[in-house]
Amino acid sequence: MKDIVTGKKVPFKIEREIRLPQTDKPDKIFVLQEITFGNGNKEIRIGYYIVGKNGRMKDKWAWGQFCPFLPRNDLEDLIKKAQEEGILSKDYKF
Repeated sequence: MKDIVTGKKVPFKIEREIRLPQTDKPDKIFVLQEITFGNGNKEIRIGYYIVGKNGRMKDKWAWGQFCPFLPRNDLEDLIKKAQEEGILSKDYKF
């Protein structure tokens, strides 16, 4: 990952990850990741994988390039799984 201000690479490690297929699109899987940066800071990243439609990624799983759109129920299920895995606090509410 690159710092958007400095352009320098920022080292990080994915500590834990949860995956959940989108209920109405089997070619899309949402991901919630717990990430630790080189300085010890922890953050949560939400992203998705999708089956490519064009070019060299056609019919292959690829990391989504844009902000994820997902059904509300899928977001709730993703958060529940993250709570069960201890990534998010069980006290978290919408």
